[in-house]
Amino acid sequence: MRIQNMKMNRGFTLVETLVAVAILAMAIGAMYSTWMAVVRATQSGERATSQIQRERVALATMEQAMSCAVVYFNEKRQQQGMTNAYSFVAEDVDGFKTVSFVARLPEDFLGSASFPNQPVRRVLLQVEPTANGSNELVMRQWALARQERAAEEGDDGLRIVLASHVDVFQLRFWGNVTQEYVDFWDQPESLPDRMRIFLALRDEGEEQASEEALNMRELVLAAPLPIDEVYVNPPRKTPSRGGAGAAGINRQQIMAKFDKNGNGQLDPEERRALMEFARKNGFGRDGGPVRAVRPVQGGGGGAFRGEVVGPGGKSGGKRK
Repeated sequence: MRIQNMKMNRGFTLVETLVAVAILAMAIGAMYSTWMAVVRATQSGERATSQIQRERVALATMEQAMSCAVVYFNEKRQQQGMTNAYSFVAEDVDGFKTVSFVARLPEDFLGSASFPNQPVRRVLLQVEPTANGSNELVMRQWALARQERAAEEGDDGLRIVLASHVDVFQLRFWGNVTQEYVDFWDQPESLPDRMRIFLALRDEGEEQASEEALNMRELVLAAPLPIDEVYVNPPRKTPSRGGAGAAGINRQQIMAKFDKNGNGQLDPEERRALMEFARKNGFGRDGGPVRAVRPVQGGGGGAFRGEVVGPGGKSGGKRK
């Protein structure tokens, strides 16, 4: 009997094929999940970087505007029962702070191109709701000469969005009586000595901001000065000599110490250094802060000149 040799064709069985497909699917799934994790981490990092940058710009803009805030007393308006055009007003609106003040803003300030030759403007900082349910931190500006007619004419001012998806915007003011920070300011005709700005932005799609998102800036608005007169925007060539200096204090030497570029003006950082220098050396009448100034005639080179009123000034701390 002849036995015929049979050649058998060998291949993968169905079970082996299913096992191979399952292993391949697991490998692809692992690679996909890793890739998605990298994408999500990249997107989260980009959002965090963008949020930090937006918060930094918003806080820097508000700090610059508030550092330029000014208050002048107008006795005629007071006698006529009218509000002070330079009032500093802070209110609570829908759980957020709203602050309105007048500032002498530099030429490079945000929005100055819309106000040529009008550095003194009223600034409003407030949180406004949007159509999609989020909140925007908005800065509005008006020329000082038009602020009283703005409401009648429906002028909403120059609107600039500083930040979106705002979850926290609060202000705290240094109370001269309590000697601590308080949540309100009830003296519209004077500037607070110091302020704290709290700002937190939430990520898009989240209901509230994380604790790490809360940022705070502290700034000085009014500080003791070793002079009887205050100059806003002094002449550029040399510091003004008007007014009697405090006893034993050479104002020119002090200005030369902090006026690095020699233009007679103090940059924000130099201004803070001067304020800290004055505070440590006990300058100011009665040790009190300069509250505001009353404009008087004089002041060369287009400067504004005025008497200090409030604590530390000629009025002996009594507002007129």
